[in-house]
Amino acid sequence: MKAFECKMCGECCWGRGISVSEKEIKRMAEFLGIEEELFKTQYCVINKNGYELKTKESGYCIFLKKSKKGRICAVHPVKPDLCKKWPFFKSIVSDEEEWRNAMDACPGINLNCSFEDFVKQAKDEHPELYS
Repeated sequence: MKAFECKMCGECCWGRGISVSEKEIKRMAEFLGIEEELFKTQYCVINKNGYELKTKESGYCIFLKKSKKGRICAVHPVKPDLCKKWPFFKSIVSDEEEWRNAMDACPGINLNCSFEDFVKQAKDEHPELYS
């Protein structure tokens, strides 16, 4: 039994824009079949560190779309690295209270698993973050 399994609910897609690197922009632009500059113009805003993905008026990521099955990410196979890491952020993996807060917000976090199970899955799936 996994401590986390994405339910594609889209709740983690709400909030401030996700910062993206030039490498991630290139990857997403190629996936969408458009030039990088067009991708930046259509889907990004400039922030103090570079670029971030735009959000809709609703506050959700510009790439979160509705489908017959619920919500889907239009760039899911090539989504930004930050999105791939959710919910295994260091702040959550290192603090049981933060994990409990994330659990309240994310239906993909298994309520029947322990914090230790969650940390183990984080380290197994993202060893580069926790070595």
